[in-house]
Amino acid sequence: MTDLDSRERYDALIDDLAIDARERADGAPTNDDCWDSVSAFVPELSGPVCERVLELSDSDPDEELVEHVTDARGSNDAEYRRAEAVTVLLQDVEARFAADE
Repeated sequence: MTDLDSRERYDALIDDLAIDARERADGAPTNDDCWDSVSAFVPELSGPVCERVLELSDSDPDEELVEHVTDARGSNDAEYRRAEAVTVLLQDVEARFAADE
């Protein structure tokens, strides 16, 4: 399980996801490359990991996207929190690329 016991560990996770997105890209990473990297991390998103992601992220969940995904799947509360965590991870990875420009 992913250990997110500090802000530094969270930042390292975002760095790793950004590196993965960059490696997937043919040129500059796109939103799809970032989604693919974050999606590959989803199996690590247990309840406690989701909560830590949401605590450590500077981003807010994309509620519109969370609602769209969870409504389409008839999701439960745990899946809703996972969707929130995925959206903040995506935003943080994309923000990392923006900061590098």
